[in-house]
Amino acid sequence: MMQGQQQEPTREIVPIVVPEAKMQENNLRDGVELVFPGIPSESIRSTLKENGWRWNRKTKVWYKRRDEETLAWARAFVGEA
Repeated sequence: MMQGQQQEPTREIVPIVVPEAKMQENNLRDGVELVFPGIPSESIRSTLKENGWRWNRKTKVWYKRRDEETLAWARAFVGEA
């Protein structure tokens, strides 16, 4: 790093824990999915959106491309971490 430049702090996301949600991996789409027994609250939906999750109305799951960070986040979210 050059002198005078500031390094951006690492952003650690600590999600709320929602144990009623279930995490599943979708190998066909190389993704991670979150399944809820009903409609999640507005605050949970906002948290998902803020962290890059998208809603699939056809399959009724929240999804995101699979990588180590996404897997760790999803595990913490459903209380598996």
